[in-house]
Amino acid sequence: MRKHSIKKSIAYAYPTSDRAEELGQPGFYIEQSTLREDGTWSPGYPAVGNDVFDDIEDPDLWSLFNEHDGEVCEVFLKYHGLRMDAAK
Repeated sequence: MRKHSIKKSIAYAYPTSDRAEELGQPGFYIEQSTLREDGTWSPGYPAVGNDVFDDIEDPDLWSLFNEHDGEVCEVFLKYHGLRMDAAK
């Protein structure tokens, strides 16, 4: 059984994407995914009360990321070359 039922990562909404339209602008945002009863993960969705940032290095983005519930997504860590302790 998995320890966490929510995973989180930082995603980017491209200017012409539906996600950017949903968020009101393009940029980086906190994305979450929920573990379903059948053991699969839901598609990613913007975290509640999410802000959008121009820079992935923005300290406010990372502060909000650390405050949101969820385990850091392994794919996100691997893609950005981070360790679990470095992402916290």
